[in-house]
Amino acid sequence: MVGREAHDAIILIKCRRSMVLEIIEHVKSRFPDVEVSYEVLLEGDDYPGLDWGEL
Repeated sequence: MVGREAHDAIILIKCRRSMVLEIIEHVKSRFPDVEVSYEVLLEGDDYPGLDWGEL
């Protein structure tokens, strides 16, 4: 990020596991100066109170 001050941001996205890489590729193509990393916080039935069926 030459000539710009960098800031850290955390963005939470609820999506299917199979969509993670597609989302990262989209962000990188749209914003080439952005560094992207990810971590899976919740998966599947780890929290049955969440309605994953809406995806």
